[in-house]
Amino acid sequence: MNNYNLSILDISNCEIILKEKYNFNENVTLIILKKEKISNKASEKEIQLEIYEPFNKTKLNLSY
Repeated sequence: MNNYNLSILDISNCEIILKEKYNFNENVTLIILKKEKISNKASEKEIQLEIYEPFNKTKLNLSY
């Protein structure tokens, strides 16, 4: 249920690619931080996504 009108992102392919690039086991759980500016207009929404590895909390490069 999405009571706050937040965006839903499917990053499953991104997660697979990052785990391959960083040589993480497929069972490793990545830390995902999503920041979103809430607005009723889609054109005014701002979403920032950051993904970290769980061991040293290092931010991963999402350009892959």
